[in-house]
Amino acid sequence: MSGYQPGAQVRVVLDGERYRGHVGVVETTVTDDDGYLVYAVRFCGDRDNYPHHLAYYLSDEVEPAPQDQEA
Repeated sequence: MSGYQPGAQVRVVLDGERYRGHVGVVETTVTDDDGYLVYAVRFCGDRDNYPHHLAYYLSDEVEPAPQDQEA
């Protein structure tokens, strides 16, 4: 499996999405039943502290986050 690994910072590029333009951290990467990569991306907080939000994206719905932005 290729793509973003857990811990990678990505920015959402999906039109109309609540988190479009936001930077998050890849929590997990899985392959769906059709063979597409799906990323669980965490926003707002770290893994052990709340609040945080998790959203799921296909590989073409995210891009590498610019180095100067924080998740």
